[in-house]
Amino acid sequence: AKRTEEYFIADDFTVINIVREIAAAFETDEAPVSSAVICSKLDIPTEFGDKIFDHLVSRGIILKSSEPKTGFIPAKDPKNIKLSEIADAVAAAGFARPTAGSAGALEKITQAQRDALAQYSVKQILG
Repeated sequence: AKRTEEYFIADDFTVINIVREIAAAFETDEAPVSSAVICSKLDIPTEFGDKIFDHLVSRGIILKSSEPKTGFIPAKDPKNIKLSEIADAVAAAGFARPTAGSAGALEKITQAQRDALAQYSVKQILG
């Protein structure tokens, strides 16, 4: 079992918004962007945000940079980061993972959501 401090509670769309903020800064040549700036903008507690950022780095979605300032950048071009990748990263860090016996309607709904998210990239939601 994983240690509880490795877990965090966030929905897919909270984490998608975090990655969107990082990508938006990248697209406007304002990257890297600090976790404090993003957490403040999205009203996320910094300690909680730091866990999310660390997890996104470990999943290869974002990179931590120290030049020209400390902050985060997308690990690849935002047009190549599918929203489903972010949702999968959230699911990997979540509590109560489904068991083999819990398949059925809920699993079908979850798969439909992932399929829908797979159709969009971070770049497409930059607005």
